[in-house]
Amino acid sequence: MATKQHWNYELIAAMAAVFIGICALITSVVQTQIMLKQQAASVLPIAQWTWSANINALDSTGTFELQVVNKGIGPALIEQVRILYQGEQLPQDSLPKLLFFKLLKYSDDSLTDYFWTSVDGIVLTAGEKVAMFKTNLPRDGFHLAQRFHHLYQTEKIDLVICYKDVYGKRWQVRRESKITTARDCQIK
Repeated sequence: MATKQHWNYELIAAMAAVFIGICALITSVVQTQIMLKQQAASVLPIAQWTWSANINALDSTGTFELQVVNKGIGPALIEQVRILYQGEQLPQDSLPKLLFFKLLKYSDDSLTDYFWTSVDGIVLTAGEKVAMFKTNLPRDGFHLAQRFHHLYQTEKIDLVICYKDVYGKRWQVRRESKITTARDCQIK
């Protein structure tokens, strides 16, 4: 005679509860990871450097400016900005003379009206711009701006910006806005 098997309904209910608990735990972990990524993205800074030359068409005078700008949606904590010329790091305070007298071959000693500041250690809020260097251009300002553009296009001059977000994640940005993550701020 065949024995009749009985279902243990309590065991089935317990196994179903364990399965549901494991599914809830997995869902919770996945949701937490998504929330952390969203939270980091909500304060993502995008620091870049830009330059501009505003030239008067009548007499070729104007202004020249190098800026660091935060185009992201969170604050950028600027750790350091370094100037590279042909791959070699230069002191920041040498930029005005190097730029105009050596690189752009400007021969007039009247270029004394300029503004220069270091942005190392500052915090840029979203959308904020800070001028690193600004000067009034003399009569041949259009040609100076063209020569700087040529230096920029041929990758002879570069500014490297090392910055981090409010969570401590660090980035480096170089010419053409190539942003890479960085462990430290060593310029390589």
